[in-house]
Amino acid sequence: MKKNAIKFVVPSLAVIIYVAVFLSLILSCRSLLLHDGDTGYHVRAGEHILNTCSVPSYDIFSHVTPALRWNAHEWLAEAVMAGIHGAFGMTGIVIFFSLLISLTYYLLFIFIKKESNIIVALVIILFILPASAFHWMARPHIFTNLFLVIWIFILETYQYKNRNLLYLMPPLMLLWANIHGGFIFGLGITGIYFIGNLINALSSKDVRAYFKQKSKVLGFVAIACFAVSIVNPNGIELLFFPFKLLSEKIIIDHVGEFLSPNFHLSVLTPARFLILFTIFMLAVKKSAVNVIDVILILFLLNMSLLSVRHITVFGIVISIILARLMGEQLEERPERPFQVIRERSDKLAATDDSVGGAIWIVAVILFVVCLAEADVLKCYFDPGKKPVAAAEFLRKENIKGNMYNNYEFGDYFIYSLYPQYKVFIDGRADMYGSEIFEDYMKVTLMESEWEDILKKYGITYIVYNADSLLSKCLVEKKEWHLIYADKVANIFVKEDAAYGYLIRKYDDIKPLI
Repeated sequence: MKKNAIKFVVPSLAVIIYVAVFLSLILSCRSLLLHDGDTGYHVRAGEHILNTCSVPSYDIFSHVTPALRWNAHEWLAEAVMAGIHGAFGMTGIVIFFSLLISLTYYLLFIFIKKESNIIVALVIILFILPASAFHWMARPHIFTNLFLVIWIFILETYQYKNRNLLYLMPPLMLLWANIHGGFIFGLGITGIYFIGNLINALSSKDVRAYFKQKSKVLGFVAIACFAVSIVNPNGIELLFFPFKLLSEKIIIDHVGEFLSPNFHLSVLTPARFLILFTIFMLAVKKSAVNVIDVILILFLLNMSLLSVRHITVFGIVISIILARLMGEQLEERPERPFQVIRERSDKLAATDDSVGGAIWIVAVILFVVCLAEADVLKCYFDPGKKPVAAAEFLRKENIKGNMYNNYEFGDYFIYSLYPQYKVFIDGRADMYGSEIFEDYMKVTLMESEWEDILKKYGITYIVYNADSLLSKCLVEKKEWHLIYADKVANIFVKEDAAYGYLIRKYDDIKPLI
C-alpha cells in the first residue's frame, strides 16, 4: 500500500518536466505563446471552416483583388483552434498549446531515457528545452513537434530494437498532412531511414539480408505515407507547397522565421551551444557514426542554418542521436568518474521507476482551468506590442476604403476586425507571393515608386507601426493626415473628401514616437 501511495503521489522526473514546462508557459502567456499575431488569423480561418463546413481555396481576409489562391494546409488545426477559442477564448488557446508543448517534451524525455540512461536524458533535455523555447507559439507547427517525437520513436524502435510499430505511421501521416505542412519532415526522415538501410545493405555483406529487409519494409511504409498525405483538401498540390515557398526568394529573405539564425541574439545562445555540443560528441566518438545518423544530422543542421524556425525540429531529432552517442561513450569509458556516473544513474533510474505522480499533471491542469474559469488567468495579445488600441479606434470609426498595413499587424487585425475590415497583407506570405510581398517591401522601405504602388492597390488609409520610416515620412506629407497615434501604431488617411470628417475631428493628433 505504501509503495502504491508513493508511486501515486511522488512525481517522476518526466512529470516534473511536464509540470515545469506547462506552468512556465502559462505564467508567460502574454509574452511567449501570443507574441506572434498568426494565432489570430488561424482562429478566424478555423471559424470560417466550422461555419461553412468547407475549407477555403481562395483568400477571404485581404482586399487584394482578384481573390488570391489560398492553400489552407493547416485547416484541421485551425478548426480545432476555432472550437477551443469559441468555448474558452484566447486563454483556452494558450492552455491548449501549453498542454501540447508540455506533452511533446514529456514524451521526448521518456524516449531518450529509454535510449540511454537517466542522467544523459536529463542533460539532453536541459539542452533541448531552452534551445527550442524561442519558437514556442500558439500556432499549428506545435502539432508537428509532437508528431515528430512520435514519428522518430516509431522509426527508432523499428531500426534499433526490432519492434515494429510502423503500421501506425500512415494514419498518423494522414492526420499530420491535414494539420501542418511540417508533415514533409516526416516523409523526408522516413526516406533517410530507408536510404540508410539501403546503404548498409549494399556495403555490408555479412548482414546484407537484414538491412535489405528493413529497407524494403521502410520503402513500402514510405510509399503508404506518401499516398495518404495527398488525402487532403488540396490533394497532391500540398506536397509541392513547401518547395514553392522556398522558391519565393524575397519572402525567404525578409520574413523573420525564414531567415538564417542570428547567433548574436541571446535567445539563440542555447541553440548555438546545442549545435556545438553535437559537433563535440561526434568528434569524441571512437567508432564510426551510423550512416542514418550522419544523414539526419547533415540534413537537419543544414535546414536549421538556412531557417531559424527549423532549429526546434533539429533539437527533437538530434536529442535521440545524442542520447545514443552519449550512452555509448558512458558505457565504453572505464575511468572511475564514468563508473560513478553509471552507478548514480542506475540508482536514480531505479528511484524514478518506483515513482509516478501523474496526479500532479492532472492537478496542475485542473488548477489552471479553475483560474481561467474564475477569470483570474486571462491570456491576450500584449497591447504594448500589438495594435490593440488602434484596432479599437478602427472598430469605432468604421473607416471605409482599402487599408495598407504592417505585415505583422495584419494577423491581429484579422483576429480583431474581420469581417468589418479586410487587410492588405498578413502572415500568409506564401499566399501573397513574391509580387505583392515585393510591393509591400517597396512601400515599407519607401523606394522611388512607393506612391504608385499605393495607387495600384487603391490604398486610402494606412495603419503602420509608429516607430517606422514610413510613419515618420507620412507625417510630413500634406496628402496624408494622421488621425490616430499611440506608441505601437499610427493611422493615416488620404486627403479625400470622404475622410473630411475624420480629418476635422482629429486635426490635432501628434505622433508619440
